[in-house]
Amino acid sequence: NHLDPLNTTDAQDDFDQDGLINFEEYNYKTELYDADTDDDLISDGWEVVNSLNPLYKWDAQSDFDWDGLTNLDEYNNNTNPNNSDTDNDGLSDYLEIITYGTNATDLDTDNDLLSDGWEVANHLDPLNTSDAQDDFDQDGLTNFEEYHYGTNPNKADTDGDGYSDEEEIALGTDPLNSRSHPIGSIGWILIILSIIGILFIISLMLYNKRQKTLKKQTYQQR
Repeated sequence: NHLDPLNTTDAQDDFDQDGLINFEEYNYKTELYDADTDDDLISDGWEVVNSLNPLYKWDAQSDFDWDGLTNLDEYNNNTNPNNSDTDNDGLSDYLEIITYGTNATDLDTDNDLLSDGWEVANHLDPLNTSDAQDDFDQDGLTNFEEYHYGTNPNKADTDGDGYSDEEEIALGTDPLNSRSHPIGSIGWILIILSIIGILFIISLMLYNKRQKTLKKQTYQQR
């Protein structure tokens, strides 16, 4: 293989620039001067890193992660052949590359701070930056804000408690919990009446105490 048996450093060289040093090529029995030993159009280094066999050409047509892309497709698109969703955005690599034309290695292809998977699931366009500022359900929250709060951009009242998502957020209640909602007018009336009742009872107690004190003073004076 044209290495120098008296030179220890050439074991760390990578003559064919395939990502494997000569020492690794020796261990894997791959070619030192051929980046693709088995001629499957995938470099030996990538095959080794991703658990393929650099001496077996037919594994290029396998689909290890069952995402619909062959290992050769994964190599050409720089995706992970052992993970069906390389960028963890909720869309499989196949859907990103074949169906939606998004970047399977970038969870936010259009850089609008919304993940591609969330956009697709909620009928936004993962290739359109501007729809992050739209308000599909007219609840006062932009789609970006809906994403941030975890609310439904297509439903003005995500938890169905009768109050819009924007109202709940503005008043500090949870738009995802139907039991957490702003107090309505009847609720405020009940609270006010309760406070008035409590104050009345306290005033009555103080009045009775005052009356007893006056009676006691009058009796002592006699």
